[in-house]
Amino acid sequence: MASKKRLLLVGWDSADWKIIHPLLDAGELPGLARLVDTGTSGNLTTLEPQLSPMLWTSIATGKMAYHHGVPGFTEVDPGSGAVVPVSAATRKSRTLWEILGERGLRSHVVSWFATHGEENHPGCVVSNMFCHLQNTKPGQDPSEWPAPPPGTYWPPELAAAMNDLRVSPHDIDPDQVLRLFVPEAPTVDQTKDRRLWALAEKLAEAFSAHNAATHLLEAETDWDFMAVYYRTVDEISHLFMPYHPPRMAGIPEADYELYKQVVTGIYKLHDLFLCRLMQLVGPDTAIVLVSDHGFHSDHLRPKFTPRVPAGITIWHRPQGVFVASGPGFKRDELVYGARLLDVAPTILHWFGLPVGADMEGRVLEEAFAAAARRPVETVPTWEKPEGTRPARTSLGAGADKALLEQFVALGYIDEIPDDPGQAAAETNRENDWNIARACMYGKRYEQALPLLENCFHACPFRTDYAQVLATCQMQLGLLDEADATVAKAAETFGRTEQADLVRASIAIQKEDFHAAIAALERVREKSPGEVQLQLMLAQSYQALRRWGDAETAARAVLAADPHSPQAFLVLARCALRTGRAEQAEEAAAECIGLQFGNPQGHFLLGAALASQERFEEAVRPLENAIRLAPTFLRAQRLLARVYRRLGQPERAAVCESRSFATLHDLRKEQAATQATTRAQAAARATVRAEQ
Repeated sequence: MASKKRLLLVGWDSADWKIIHPLLDAGELPGLARLVDTGTSGNLTTLEPQLSPMLWTSIATGKMAYHHGVPGFTEVDPGSGAVVPVSAATRKSRTLWEILGERGLRSHVVSWFATHGEENHPGCVVSNMFCHLQNTKPGQDPSEWPAPPPGTYWPPELAAAMNDLRVSPHDIDPDQVLRLFVPEAPTVDQTKDRRLWALAEKLAEAFSAHNAATHLLEAETDWDFMAVYYRTVDEISHLFMPYHPPRMAGIPEADYELYKQVVTGIYKLHDLFLCRLMQLVGPDTAIVLVSDHGFHSDHLRPKFTPRVPAGITIWHRPQGVFVASGPGFKRDELVYGARLLDVAPTILHWFGLPVGADMEGRVLEEAFAAAARRPVETVPTWEKPEGTRPARTSLGAGADKALLEQFVALGYIDEIPDDPGQAAAETNRENDWNIARACMYGKRYEQALPLLENCFHACPFRTDYAQVLATCQMQLGLLDEADATVAKAAETFGRTEQADLVRASIAIQKEDFHAAIAALERVREKSPGEVQLQLMLAQSYQALRRWGDAETAARAVLAADPHSPQAFLVLARCALRTGRAEQAEEAAAECIGLQFGNPQGHFLLGAALASQERFEEAVRPLENAIRLAPTFLRAQRLLARVYRRLGQPERAAVCESRSFATLHDLRKEQAATQATTRAQAAARATVRAEQ
């Protein structure tokens, strides 16, 4: 094998340290254990909304969905008007493999979301459509299987070798394979219980993706970067996590005993896949393994899944997995505060390439070994002029329908209506909802507002639409409009605990904390152990300066979920306000480790350090807070005071001047923006009324 600088990126959708750590301790994941022991690892914080096509495209581009353009699982084809799966033509931002290709580096990409129809690529692409093999029969020769849709391969000549590498569910041997996951599989009456068949379908997809990856590694050895995506951990978790130990209330004991080993089994299978990849690429190849989010596996598993499109994402946990091992990375170290958006910049930096200044993540410099460290270089952008995206490739009506049915079965999208106009309208609305939530996460409230208005106007009974729209309106200072949204939605809220949580959330946004506590107390009477309830109580008590009550509620959250960054924020504020700077420092550091992109955590860490007169140490977190939120006035003012205490009056003067200018500009901009936004919202309302 030629010695060259190479990196393998492995994606395990939904992989979670809570499942992984016990298996590592038991010695049951030897491949991943080797990566962790010889590399850098930690949590990888997800983005919102937690939908795989959006997230994996963010991993590949370093950009949020409102930039990269992938709005969910499906879109409306602009030519035919039909609802189709997203593809390479959907993307508006360049991926790692496109950027590397521009610099003469070859990449192989296997099964990644939104890659169907990829073309003119220096390397090989096996799209996400490869694994979706439908309508096969037992014992049927692979040469008789339906061919993958056009656009599955680049170059197209890969079809000759690849088509027969797909795996049919009928190929999953009941004794040799299924019993590894369900030891008592022969006792299952499959005329009544189709879960074994569902398991076989998902395993077939996993083996198909792995076959494609290993074939390319063995047959197409000239590559510099390779990205392989395995979706099956997520699919299996959605199907079988309710049966994972400990047994959930309401799960029949017989079902629990049958299926309790499936989830851990799928992790062990993926570790076997990883071992084979590691064997094929050799020790001189760096490996980065990531997941887009985690998956609740303990007492935090939801008791109820909302009956809305993608309601199943309530099972997702915001902390995913990050491991980087091999040449250039530290050995046996932990990394803190990594986010999905950091993966692409970090890989570009590893290859010695500059990072796009318009990428929204950072290089994880702390993951690099001392010998590999160097200053981060940037270029304004890696993007190309519009009109350079791949042409849209049709899968064919049958392939489209088969994949869409899988998304429906998993609960990621609603069933597609037969009426084409209705199907297109519903798809566009849900995609607007997804992009709006990404905008809310990125604090792009003006961009989110018209999207949310359209969603709520179409479906005023959707309380999730109402809550987010009201929040957006309040962030823009449109308080009267927010009240009107809440009043219109109140008719559908009812008197349930969930309705009171929605009311409390809106009251918190309006800073009516007494009303919030009143609503939350009603919930506590019926559901005292609800984690979301305790967090909202903690935030409300904190706003009312009831520090003791706030801290008690925050600790109740952490007792149930030790990975809640918001609870650590509350603890940090309470400790700081009650003169316990060291405890505030510890809590703020925990928050940053879980959610690096939250400027409040950095600010509170800087404030805690400044309170201990550790002024030099306070500079970096305060600068981080301002970098993440350039208009963060309190951070600018505190940094100015810190610089004065360090005897650096020039820097202090710059910060003070900047804070005064920021305050003046903010007031002026807010007034103008509020008036413009209100006028635009009124105009849109008039148009909707006329329609």
